[in-house]
Amino acid sequence: MIFRRSLRRIDNEDGDFLVSRLKRQQQDESRIDYPLTDKERRLLQNLEFDIPRGEVPTGDEEDDNEVVNIVDDPASEIMGFIAEAPEGKIHTRSHIVRERNRKLVQRKKENVLRKTGRLVCAACGFDFAKKYGERGEGFIECHHTKPLSDLEPGSKTHLKDLVLLCSNCHSMIHAKRPWLEMKDLTRLINRNACK
Repeated sequence: MIFRRSLRRIDNEDGDFLVSRLKRQQQDESRIDYPLTDKERRLLQNLEFDIPRGEVPTGDEEDDNEVVNIVDDPASEIMGFIAEAPEGKIHTRSHIVRERNRKLVQRKKENVLRKTGRLVCAACGFDFAKKYGERGEGFIECHHTKPLSDLEPGSKTHLKDLVLLCSNCHSMIHAKRPWLEMKDLTRLINRNACK
């Protein structure tokens, strides 16, 4: 199952669970509303939206989902292939996100660089600098081994809770729940490398 307007897949079991929870929540008159904190309310009040003139989203569901120029091959049309579709419409979304500490991530990169002289993926060994030259220097993603969604506000993250990963390995960890642990990811890489 794919979320609307997302390339991320969720498995059918999770999708069914979400649908059932949303339906139940919609019918539940005793549902609990979680009020915003004062800080969250201030953040929302101070949001500024930068939407270029003439490109304000219509909000028209039918217009937003319009798909044009189906491939002229009847077999393709039956199979649902499209040649082009409208994209680039401006939408404004507000999200409340968990804060990450960029200084801690930077410190992790500095420590690894000082110890090894390079920033490589801890799972597969990919080296952005080696592959992309100057453009890849200092580039690598940082994975939190303790999911931020599980942390209580104010919890501490330590350098040992961070792992440097290439974009592919990081995406594979988060591709579906339950998220892979590092040992499972490296086992998966090693098992498939032998094929």
